[in-house]
Amino acid sequence: MSYEVAVRAEASLGEGPTWDAAAGRLVWVDILGCRVHTYDPATGRRTVRVTEQHVGAAKPRTGGGLVLNLRDGIGLVDPDGTYRRLLHDPVPGRRGNDAAVAPDGSLWAGPCATTRRREAARSAGSPATARRAWCWTT
Repeated sequence: MSYEVAVRAEASLGEGPTWDAAAGRLVWVDILGCRVHTYDPATGRRTVRVTEQHVGAAKPRTGGGLVLNLRDGIGLVDPDGTYRRLLHDPVPGRRGNDAAVAPDGSLWAGPCATTRRREAARSAGSPATARRAWCWTT
């Protein structure tokens, strides 16, 4: 079996590849590099959007654009590229991590600790503490 590399991209911590079916593109993040990447295989077009802080996930929105799980909360990128903040919830020692969109269109976004200190880990949440997750309709 052989494989073909679709996109050569460097990242400090690349994660969360997600197919945006409506836009026909692949979306992924460089968490520590504070970047959201997209790639359209039909045209070869690539974009990189720099965020003002760590970005744990970028997921397609129903009406176009993206919803971002950031260090300090949730942000929205509208189809025209306009950025706006949906939630600002800074907690020292915590950043946004992975996220998923449920069948009903809601975003489930979880936090994680950025330090190894016990206090930070407790405030960050874990898979067992779903009440710490954020949920919105995308």
